[in-house]
Amino acid sequence: MTRLEKTRVDNSPTSTALRNGFCLMGINNSPIMSSASQSDPTSGNILRSLPFVVVDGVMNMRTVGGYPAAAYAAGTQVTPLHVFRSGDLSRITELGQTQLRALGITTVFDLRSEAEIARYGSTTPGIEGVRVVRAPAMTDAAWHAADLEALLRKYQENEIATFVEEYEDRLKTAGLAFKTIFTHLRDRPSEPCLVFDTAGKDRTGLFAAVLLLLLGASDADIVKDYALTTQGLAPYADMLAERFKAVPVFRDNWEGFLKMGSSREEPMAATLAMIRAKFGGAEGYLKTVKWCTRHRQRGSGRKSNVLHYSIAVQGELQEYTSQVRVYE
Repeated sequence: MTRLEKTRVDNSPTSTALRNGFCLMGINNSPIMSSASQSDPTSGNILRSLPFVVVDGVMNMRTVGGYPAAAYAAGTQVTPLHVFRSGDLSRITELGQTQLRALGITTVFDLRSEAEIARYGSTTPGIEGVRVVRAPAMTDAAWHAADLEALLRKYQENEIATFVEEYEDRLKTAGLAFKTIFTHLRDRPSEPCLVFDTAGKDRTGLFAAVLLLLLGASDADIVKDYALTTQGLAPYADMLAERFKAVPVFRDNWEGFLKMGSSREEPMAATLAMIRAKFGGAEGYLKTVKWCTRHRQRGSGRKSNVLHYSIAVQGELQEYTSQVRVYE
């Protein structure tokens, strides 16, 4: 059975793991704490401890996990060090490639569009032993200058409302990309993976939010996880400013761009409310893109503790069954 494991904090014989269909298992012999290298620009304790991990040359690198999953059972948590998130890998060093492999990562999912990669000259290099999967979560049309200029003006005028509107649109366009990632988690439960975009903030942040919601993490933890991008990108602020100021539409609308590039808690809190209002929560969102259905126990009005997921995007159906059970 494919599993996404939530482990209990205590180790009593009767307190065994929760099993779910996307496996988040701890990795043996992998670095748990980040350790700064000579070429690593990070500073401050927060970037040297979980959820952050150091992969030299990669910004905003951290694990998705470690948060309580109290919605399923008290004393459980989403196990870290199986699903990771980051900014792009175009500047990864030889040391970084070694660190990436040491984390057990065998597949990375690139959520960027072709136009985005070309704009910044940020092609992902070949990494020995690591499969790179292109899974764009936005269309090339999103990078048209006129549309970007209008969007940046909206961010300048009403930051939170624009985030919510944009994130709703991105959830709708990310279906095939997210399907690719969840299929990997289903079919290769023992293989850790990394999900990334340009800065590791918006598309990766939405994926992490949906995943953590699905696994029972609290809104407070999801919001804090999203906001950690502020610290994750801080050491790279000058490099990012140089990259984006080279693009006229960003340079000429800098105030709006800074708001669009922020990762404050309030926009994600509003986004979680939107996911519930517009989609009916994480499972409702997955159901909207034909990924998720919840069954009830036969002859009973209550929901089963077994969750069944079906993946069907644009007419392609793949059966996916996951289980969430407490074994006592």
